[in-house]
Amino acid sequence: MTLDSVLSKLSPLGTAARNRMQEELVAAASEAAFERRLQEAYGISFVPERFRPQPYEKLHYASSLVMLDMLDKAFREAGVSLPSNLTALDVGAGNWHYIYALYLFIKTCSQSKEIHLEGIDFHGSSHKPEVELRIKGLDGVSYSAQDFFEMPTTPKYDIVFAMHPLATPQVYANWGIPFKPLDLFWSRAMAMLKPGGVLFGCGYLWNEGASAL
Repeated sequence: MTLDSVLSKLSPLGTAARNRMQEELVAAASEAAFERRLQEAYGISFVPERFRPQPYEKLHYASSLVMLDMLDKAFREAGVSLPSNLTALDVGAGNWHYIYALYLFIKTCSQSKEIHLEGIDFHGSSHKPEVELRIKGLDGVSYSAQDFFEMPTTPKYDIVFAMHPLATPQVYANWGIPFKPLDLFWSRAMAMLKPGGVLFGCGYLWNEGASAL
C-alpha cells in the first residue's frame, strides 16, 4: 500500500485531522527510509545485545543511527577517506552505547579487514562490565578507564574521535571530571595523530555546554 492510497482513505476525517495524520505518516516513512539507507550502507541492524542494557536497547539503537548518519554526512561532505587497517581512539566514550555503529562506520569506510579502535573514559571502570558485553565479538576493539590528559602524546592514531568532551566547566563538574581548557584538549589530541590523521569532534546542544563553545 502506498502513502497516497493510505491518505485517500483519510478524507472523511476532516482537513485538520487528515493533515495531522498525513504529517505523522510522512514522518514515519522518512524514519523508515532513514534507517533503511544506513542499513544498506553500513549493515547496521537492531541486535539487542549490542545496545544493552534493558530497557534502553531501542533508545541506544536510535541514538546510534543518528550518530552514524552524522559521521556519514560529515566525512562525505569533507571528502575524508580513511586508511585501511587504521588505528583509532574514541575519547570520553562513556558507556559506549554507540560502539556498534562506530565500528561498522570505520570498517566500511576504511574497507579494512583489521582495525584497532580504543575507547577510553575517565569513569570507565564503572562502565566496563556492560561495555565488555557490548563489544564482545568486535575484533580489534578495546575499552579502558583512562584520563585522556595522562596519556602520552605519541602520534599513533589515524583518527581521534571526541564525541562527548565538548562542554563547559559546570557540565564537567556535574560529570565529576576535572575540567581542562579546550585548547589544551585539542592540542593533545592533534599530537596523538599520525601525519595526515583526522580529529573529529562534535557537541550536543542538549548538554548545555556545546552551544557555548
